[in-house]
Amino acid sequence: MHGPLGSSFRRPSPEERVLAVGGGVGIAPLHFLARASRPSPGGSLVVVYGGRTRRDLPLAAELAAAAENISYVTEDGSAGDKGLASQTMSDLLSRSHFDRVVACGPWPMMAAAAQLAASPAFPARCRSRR
Repeated sequence: MHGPLGSSFRRPSPEERVLAVGGGVGIAPLHFLARASRPSPGGSLVVVYGGRTRRDLPLAAELAAAAENISYVTEDGSAGDKGLASQTMSDLLSRSHFDRVVACGPWPMMAAAAQLAASPAFPARCRSRR
């Protein structure tokens, strides 16, 4: 058993635009974050839920009930878009403004998410802050 690892997410303010990226066991904390979030008309919570196959998205129904804007991504294309969560994250960051990025999941996915969020290609306002 490993844990607890990482740090907690603070609840987003109602006007904050948050991009949440998760997969594997990392989706459970993001599900709780989605349930706790109550965005106002100016705020939003956009979730990217990734896995290898459709079977690796066990909380899809629960997450859909808690969050309004979800992108599903599987490596084999059996659910949602075919590809990696980090690819979808990159697409979203290039098209939309986010005040904060949070990620939870497998190490390679979190490393890619951190690299994308800190990339000079995206405006400083998209970078993660505590």
